[in-house]
Amino acid sequence: MKKNWMSAGASAVVLLAGIGGGTAQAQTAADNTATPPVSSDTAQSDAPAASVTSQSEDDIVVTAQRRPEQLIDIPLSVAVLTPQRLEAAGIKSTMELAAVTPGLTIQTLGAFSEPLLRGVSTTISGVSNPSNIALYIDGVYVTAQDSYDFDFVDVDQIQVLKGPQGTLYGRNATGSAILVTTKRPSFEWSAKGSLSYGNFNTSRGQLYLSGPISDTVAFSAAGQFRNSDGYITNITTGNKKAGKNHRETIRGKLLFQPNDTMRFTLSADHINLREPWEVNMTFDPRYSMNYDIANRRYTRKIAMTSHLTLGRTTLS
Repeated sequence: MKKNWMSAGASAVVLLAGIGGGTAQAQTAADNTATPPVSSDTAQSDAPAASVTSQSEDDIVVTAQRRPEQLIDIPLSVAVLTPQRLEAAGIKSTMELAAVTPGLTIQTLGAFSEPLLRGVSTTISGVSNPSNIALYIDGVYVTAQDSYDFDFVDVDQIQVLKGPQGTLYGRNATGSAILVTTKRPSFEWSAKGSLSYGNFNTSRGQLYLSGPISDTVAFSAAGQFRNSDGYITNITTGNKKAGKNHRETIRGKLLFQPNDTMRFTLSADHINLREPWEVNMTFDPRYSMNYDIANRRYTRKIAMTSHLTLGRTTLS
């Protein structure tokens, strides 16, 4: 009996070893064929940048500390998202950034957006209550929480700086800062557009055009729309299009560059959003009042930025 027990034990050990080896081989093969994530905090891209210009993956220059530096040398954390990564992941607006940015969550309360990064956020929403996670578009601070939600039209790069950034980006960046950089007008003609149609009568289109006006002046114009009937049916009112939504974004930029050391950019934005906002008030289990309320937002912005280089000093 003892001899049979020892034989059975040895067979079990051999069997487990074979299973373990097979598992290790399968895991190694899977690791060799796995594709890298769309955005991650790697050593190459895990550093903050207020402005990034990259020639290659191994040579990225940032100005997070208000001076040009190698991205890999910055001792802070940042997630850098390029248009290629956003397109590959299907990210169309700021509300979807959390899908490709570790540690980031974006919640909504009515018309107001509340970003949360590394557990830091705010519990106060309102027109005069800015978020403690600052949003900058082309270096211009966005004050209102109801302006955080917008579609990407001509985005050139998005940087999510993690951790307190109040020293460089003001008192409303105690949680972090999100920097959105749009494409600069080009002195060479370029154009790009797309049109799509999907379920629930969903249509989407966008167009980008840029080119020179003179030797020192260039322009860019970008527009995008999105319409959908939605998939919500209000069984109380009988409205089968309670989730209907509409978005349109228009941005124009004018660049004046008299020489290589000086440039001025005038930009104007128009954003129109109409989304469902369901309100249900129940006073008694037998009765309820349900209304189809539309959440409408209009945002218009005009900004002027300048960039001047004097020797080794840059003013912007």
